[in-house]
Amino acid sequence: MTIPGALFTLPFSHLRLALVQCPKHCPFGSSHRCIFCTLPVWDLWLSIRLLMTLAWLGSQLSPLAPGFWLLVSVLLTALLYSVRDAIPLRWRQPVWLAHWLLLPYFGLLLGALSPRLIGLAAIDWPASLGLGLGLLVGVAALLVLVRAVIDLGHPALNQQRPSSGEGAGPGDRSPEAPSGGWQVIGDAFLWSGATEFHWAFLRGALWEIYQSPLLSLELPGYWAIWSAALIAAVEVSAARLGFIQWLLQVVTLITTSILFFYTQNFWLCWALHMTVQSLGSPSTHLPRRWSSLFSDRGVE
Repeated sequence: MTIPGALFTLPFSHLRLALVQCPKHCPFGSSHRCIFCTLPVWDLWLSIRLLMTLAWLGSQLSPLAPGFWLLVSVLLTALLYSVRDAIPLRWRQPVWLAHWLLLPYFGLLLGALSPRLIGLAAIDWPASLGLGLGLLVGVAALLVLVRAVIDLGHPALNQQRPSSGEGAGPGDRSPEAPSGGWQVIGDAFLWSGATEFHWAFLRGALWEIYQSPLLSLELPGYWAIWSAALIAAVEVSAARLGFIQWLLQVVTLITTSILFFYTQNFWLCWALHMTVQSLGSPSTHLPRRWSSLFSDRGVE
């Protein structure tokens, strides 16, 4: 006797009612009983759910499924962090850029990832621009205020170098690399885009996974965005950054996650990411007159 396909979608109460009536209509008669009659209702329901779960997990291991690319990303990130000390400093940036950009690209190319869930397509620009620009301006104003008060751009702070255990993350630059204004802006543009694309990939892949009928989540987008933020937070903590850089990355992750939840717009998240990294980085010097506005009032 085969299991009817409709039973996979029935809730437990309906399944129990159907199985209780099974002995009266058993096609094998009183001498032979089918699996519906011999197994307890709860054990049968758990067995069906287990088979469905195993089948779904097996389907996620296909290169045409988002779970495959998410698993490869997590494993590759763990591998790169475990061998980071063996990678020459000049190769760290290209390796991380290839990981963060090419992996989602191949997933999109094969159709395993949705451009809409990543925030690349089907964007409601009029609605997203209203909220996105407001949040971007508000965060930028707050960062300028914080920088002007605590003076993160003080030369003594900029001359500090990370300790021997720090600075081994994906955004390392060689000590001989120039750190002028255009270099800082270029680095912020490049790395904010690559990092945000990686975070958007995590959000989109988890969002598509959470939309599965097997999980039955009421708000798959909400859980996907904050699950991706949790994975990204672990990656940021594993990068062994200094406290200022770590705090800046966490703030960037939280603000872009909030913006993505309301807009599903990768491009606005990129702009916000670059703004936070540029204004919050100790390498960026703010005009001295901004700090003097507060020093005249005795804040400094």
